[in-house]
Amino acid sequence: MSLLSPSAVVDRHRTPFSWARVSGLLDPGYAGLLADEFPSAALRESRSPQGHYLLRDGTVIEAGERTPAAAALPGSWQRLLDWLLGPAYRSFVSEATGAALDGCRLKVRLCEYGPGTFMTAHTDRPDRVATQILYLTRSWDAGWGGGLDIMTSPDDDDPAAVAASVRPRFNTSVLFARSDRSYHAVRPVSEAAGAPRRTVLAQFVADAV
Repeated sequence: MSLLSPSAVVDRHRTPFSWARVSGLLDPGYAGLLADEFPSAALRESRSPQGHYLLRDGTVIEAGERTPAAAALPGSWQRLLDWLLGPAYRSFVSEATGAALDGCRLKVRLCEYGPGTFMTAHTDRPDRVATQILYLTRSWDAGWGGGLDIMTSPDDDDPAAVAASVRPRFNTSVLFARSDRSYHAVRPVSEAAGAPRRTVLAQFVADAV
């Protein structure tokens, strides 16, 4: 089973690391249903003691298995989890990122960034082999911030380090393979944002690195 829209457009890049932007990932009607049924009330604040990130999130798949929290999700979301756990999705991520996913298990978090939330420039942990982010806020104004910056260095204050910036448009997705130079950041969401920045964050995690 695949939930990929036939009209999805995958734009692959190899610099400054292997990443891809996908426009129209899912059927718009189905993506809209996910947006309408996004389980915000089940999410909890996640804050870095070092000040590297602030958001709300909840894990629905851990080590390739649904978590107890996933049981409360409606049917539209169960259908998404079925796809994410299947071989067609694994093949899609491997092809889009160039990452070898043998021996990796899936972790999926639902994330929500409200006004003032952010994530500073970083590379993911070495066991995070490949990542996909799906944006599910129906309308996102450019003035609300919250863009995902693809960066050449971890210097948040250097505009020249931003190789590309992806606005969290509805039903747009970003994938990337983890490396020692896969720096990325979530720019702060404006206090004037009219809606939270809602995403599905899927990561293939290696059992051993």
